Order: sequence, then C-alpha cells, then structure tokens
Amino acid sequence: MTIQDFLSRLTNITRAPWNGGKAPHKPVLLLALADWFDKHQPTDNHLPFDEDLVSLFKENWNLLVPNHTYKADLITKPFYYLKTDGFWTPFHKHGLLHEAELRSPKRLYEANAAGRLTDEAFRFFQQMDTRELIRMKLLDAFFPDTKH
Repeated sequence: MTIQDFLSRLTNITRAPWNGGKAPHKPVLLLALADWFDKHQPTDNHLPFDEDLVSLFKENWNLLVPNHTYKADLITKPFYYLKTDGFWTPFHKHGLLHEAELRSPKRLYEANAAGRLTDEAFRFFQQMDTRELIRMKLLDAFFPDTKH
C-alpha cells in the first residue's frame, strides 16, 4: 500500500452519526496518535492506551471540536471502533478488547489496553514526513476550517 492509498483510506473511515453530522472522534484519535508518535517515536507496534494518548486526544478535541465539552469517556469508543476500518486492532493483556470493556478510560488502563496498526500504517506513522501528510489529510478532510 502506498501512502496515497493509506491517506485515501483515512478520509473514508466509518463514522457514526453525531449531532446532525458525522462523529469527529476517530479523526481526533488519529491526530492524537500522530502526536503520540511525535512524542514517543515507537519502534514497537504496541501502542498503549496511556495517559499521554488520553491527554493528546483531549487537547486535539478541545482545539478541533470546541463547541462540545470534553468528557473522559470520549476516547474509549473510537479506540475500539477504529478496528472497523481495517488498519487498527485494539487488545489488552488477555487478548482482544471487547466492547463491554469500554465503560471508562480507567478500565482500559487497568486492562493494559493497547492498539496495533497494520505494518504499513505503523511505518507511515513512524516516519515524520508521512506522519505530517496524515495530519494534514485528516485536518483537510474532517476539520477544514481548523489547522493546528
């Protein structure tokens, strides 16, 4: 898969109906994930559900969705449901993550929840230049009036 194929895939992620439009949660999570890669520069495709990711999600949410108050559990569903787009697998210390475990970030912390990208997606997020393309594509596609 080329970066162009992946960028196209990102702009076509499934999003739930939300407030008369489409939910911004998955794009916000993907932007937080790009920021998390900036900060941690992982070499292992084991991306923990940690305080940094939650904080980056909250920061992006407040910048990009300012008319909707942030709530702690906003990150849990996109963390799980991003799996439907074919490049993300959520799991925890006992195996695959299940929908019933999404009640709160605290439960995900306690379960040592994490995610794994496909190998190609991981490589794209690892590289600074393609990560910036991902960021720009997400902002252009889902938040055209806002850039950060």
